[in-house]
Amino acid sequence: MLIAIKNSSSSSKKSLNILILLPKLFLIISVLLLMWIVILISGVSYLELDPDWAGISISTWLLVISVLFAVFIVIDIIMYMSPTIFIKGEIQEFVSTEPSSDEYLDGMKVYEYTYPKQKKGGLFSKTYIKVDNSTLIRVRNQMIPADLIWPNKEKEKDNENKKEE
Repeated sequence: MLIAIKNSSSSSKKSLNILILLPKLFLIISVLLLMWIVILISGVSYLELDPDWAGISISTWLLVISVLFAVFIVIDIIMYMSPTIFIKGEIQEFVSTEPSSDEYLDGMKVYEYTYPKQKKGGLFSKTYIKVDNSTLIRVRNQMIPADLIWPNKEKEKDNENKKEE
């Protein structure tokens, strides 16, 4: 399913960036909070500091961090279930029912030309020619035919064809 944004203002681009950056930010904050818990526990157990040396007790820190994790998870689920909440502007969905036979490379449509025509198998060289900013031509030139690479397979096919006749 492809999603296209009708309104391509800078605010909708910022909204898309939020959808990409926010889960990564949650992950970084979560790792930092887990490291803080390790520091708190090691301070109490190894350095024999007071249990509330960081301002509040370890159990309160664990409770606060657990609530933050729950909030992060809920926001992520909302973002994945309905990203339209975070995007301003109209969103159009395009659903393709038929598979696309067009090939694109670096955003340019690729047209293919093979010489000799309709040849399959063997060793081909590929040369890409840029026509304009949206079009590429792939020229496939047969360097070595298939019967030179796999002579036994060609003979087997010929024998099978003779047996069938």
